[in-house]
Amino acid sequence: MSGGALLRIEGLEKRFGGLRASDGLDLDVLPGELHALIGPNGAGKSTAIGQITGEIPPDAGRILFEGEDITRLPPARRVRRGLSRSFQIVQLLDDETAEANAALAVQAAQGHSFRFWRDATRDEGLRAPARALLRRAGLPDARHRVLAADL
Repeated sequence: MSGGALLRIEGLEKRFGGLRASDGLDLDVLPGELHALIGPNGAGKSTAIGQITGEIPPDAGRILFEGEDITRLPPARRVRRGLSRSFQIVQLLDDETAEANAALAVQAAQGHSFRFWRDATRDEGLRAPARALLRRAGLPDARHRVLAADL
């Protein structure tokens, strides 16, 4: 990738019947840049983001991330490579601990299915990375004793 685009979109297209939601979208995002998609409702912003993150398959075009063609990769594999979306509404599970919230985020990032009948804080494969995330966020003492809503 040296010196090139971190994210490159080439000729991205998506149609829903006769509606063109994405029509030849081209975009280069260089390392350190910040971009925004703006427009009225129905302009295709969410469709474009869905295509980039793999939730909506494009009808045509290519998506390259760090020089690799990820156009046909499923969302979980894109997340593992470091490409994910952020939704406008972010909410913690108020009844869960900081560690449990972080463990669920780790579970999602790893592409695991959500197993609601299992306690995420008992799975060391999720707990260790969750604790690392809490340390990285400056909350090493929060662990499982502090409710996420109290942070």
